[in-house]
Amino acid sequence: MKNIKNILLIDFDLPFCRIVARYKSIFEFRDGIFSPIARIKKQFPSQDIIYFHPESHLEKIFSKKNQWKSFTETYPEIALELRSKKNLRESINYLKGLFEESFVATSIEMDIINILDKISVNILKDLEYLDRKNYDNSNNYAQILGSPSDIWIHPSVEITYGVVLDARNGPIIIDKNSKISAFTYIQGPFYAAENCHIDNVRITGGVILGRDCRVGGEIENSIFGNFTNKHHEGFVGHSLIGDWVNLGALTTTSDLKNNYGEVRLYLPESRIPDFTDTPILVNTNRIKFGSIIGDCVKTSIGTMLNTGTVIDIGCNVFGGSPPPYMPPFSWGIRGHKYELERFIKDCEKIFARRNQIVDSYFIELTRLYYSKKI
Repeated sequence: MKNIKNILLIDFDLPFCRIVARYKSIFEFRDGIFSPIARIKKQFPSQDIIYFHPESHLEKIFSKKNQWKSFTETYPEIALELRSKKNLRESINYLKGLFEESFVATSIEMDIINILDKISVNILKDLEYLDRKNYDNSNNYAQILGSPSDIWIHPSVEITYGVVLDARNGPIIIDKNSKISAFTYIQGPFYAAENCHIDNVRITGGVILGRDCRVGGEIENSIFGNFTNKHHEGFVGHSLIGDWVNLGALTTTSDLKNNYGEVRLYLPESRIPDFTDTPILVNTNRIKFGSIIGDCVKTSIGTMLNTGTVIDIGCNVFGGSPPPYMPPFSWGIRGHKYELERFIKDCEKIFARRNQIVDSYFIELTRLYYSKKI
């Protein structure tokens, strides 16, 4: 592996990345056992990380939050030139020409629409970076289908009788202090981060759970962020679910149209849209795609999400099925807005239940997005 001077993270703020990258950089989005930046840091543990975002204020916040260097502060003239480029390919070629001795990662490589297809590949690759001496498959309570060598369970995990771990289609990795209750079926490839509660759930098709998730019901080929609840009956399939999401009982996603047609998504063209903005229509070129749900979204009991529904951050979904796209901080589906201070207070109560706090970065970003000052 060649010696590199530093790592450049170039975030182009693409519309199909925005929903899951409001409160964190897209490079922090977990798409395997690890996120892209965690993977990069394992390859290059001592190099400086320099981060670019088209919106300099967001670049500054994310850089400070992650202890990265701001690209604009490090290379002000290059940042100015980069912002003037007309297209992504021109920008990428420009960067790679200037930084031949750097590792350059761009958000265009984070193909959110097709990321679910890569779960198996990413988990397999990430096993290389997992310290597997801390995991084993000696738990005697679960029934194992396939090779036990494809199952990696931290010794602190609690598993009761009546659990089936099926590794015939891919590996299963369950991290420390997680709990799995009876009548749970897990098909690999699958990864659960620490402190997950997996209760009476059927999991298939390639699934990733972030830390401290609570899940039940049925989940197929989806990625869940950290501290997210889907603890009751209901189906989530071919979907991307953010951090701190609470899916009410019987909340269900549709991931296949009645006519088996290709799923189209409505995504925000402006950085911070509202109900007056017209989203852009993006064809996924897929017949199987469920929903994209941003951070801190709550759905009421019995919420039905049509195929390709996109719900932006901070929404409280009630009053029926949501529209194809819900702007940030929507209160219900009638075009009302979540009151800012009420949203922050609600987050403080929700975070406290998991012994977490609403930090200054979260509040600063919330106020910026709410006021549309970026």
